[in-house]
Amino acid sequence: MSVMIELLFRTRGPETVHHFNQQCKTPLQVQEKLLLGMIDRNRDTAFGRKYDFESIKSIDDFRKNVPILDYKDHEPFIQASLSGEPAQLTAQSPCFYATTSGTTGTPKYIPVTPESRTAKSRLLRVWLSKFFIDHPKMFSGRMLSVISPEIESVSPTGVPCGAESGHGYRSAPKPLKAVYSSPYDICEIEDYDSKYYTLLRIAVAQPVTFLFSCNPSTVLLLAQRMEEFADDIIEDIRNGTLSGKYDVPDAIRKECVPYLHAEPSRADELERIRLEAGTQRPREVWPDLGAIACWKGGSVGTYVKKFKPYFPDTVAIRDLGYLSSENRGSIPLTEAGISGPLSIATIFFEFLPEDHPGEPGPDDLLTVDQLEEGKSY
Repeated sequence: MSVMIELLFRTRGPETVHHFNQQCKTPLQVQEKLLLGMIDRNRDTAFGRKYDFESIKSIDDFRKNVPILDYKDHEPFIQASLSGEPAQLTAQSPCFYATTSGTTGTPKYIPVTPESRTAKSRLLRVWLSKFFIDHPKMFSGRMLSVISPEIESVSPTGVPCGAESGHGYRSAPKPLKAVYSSPYDICEIEDYDSKYYTLLRIAVAQPVTFLFSCNPSTVLLLAQRMEEFADDIIEDIRNGTLSGKYDVPDAIRKECVPYLHAEPSRADELERIRLEAGTQRPREVWPDLGAIACWKGGSVGTYVKKFKPYFPDTVAIRDLGYLSSENRGSIPLTEAGISGPLSIATIFFEFLPEDHPGEPGPDDLLTVDQLEEGKSY
């Protein structure tokens, strides 16, 4: 394990989780302070002037001034920001635009500022800290993560636009980067078989103890590809190479060179494992794998049920929570289920009862303290 990451989580982890738990005891106060702080910092933006942020002194004022909006209402401000006009939605200039197709297939651009990036980082630290407290060996080896490319395009003013997962991977703290099993560049390989092969070629040679991917279908695909690519993986590990069978651009191959060591003893071990198990699976290749992070609910939950042949029952599988390009909405703190406390110190929440008839108005919305257990919103 990286000494720095061990120090980070052993010293600050409990403190981080304790602070979050304390905030959860006074949710409305935390939410109002958060909202008014955001209003105050962004009062002189184009959006803030349109909705008279200057006059907002309470949650009720916010509801009176700012109607219920969707992406199309924010889009003119985002487009202006993309074109270089300052202080549109936020006082801070975006340093990145997360792109997402949502459910419509039409590209959307979600501005990421240094402030919002820091806020997401704090939430990730809470989630990781609790995960580490419960499973302290998860960082004893390497972390294998599958992400999308950070930069898919560039705004007219040169600000990168792309996947939030790639941006988060590249902007992670140094202690966390120290346990990555692979270089970021692999995620930019366009051919999927070649991308998965390269990830596995490098990771199989290492003691992976933590597997991170939003979609469990990706985790399952990694496990299946490990079987399919077994011959080539073992040969490459033995020789310290990256097979020319796979379509990996020369520039990315060059970035992989520091990870490609000739390891005959590891290759022999893999041959023995394969002979004894009759296949090559994560459960034998990475016997110390202790934690998997991925979504577990909704339609993707069916993939988690297919993990059993590939991963032992001792592996802790923790949900990532309500997570999107726009925000991290919840923080699951156990492996039980998929739910977790709301991210009340980072995102201001309003709720609408699921059975509310017709079009909602601001007066129909509820704050966190008005929710009732057992009801859906």
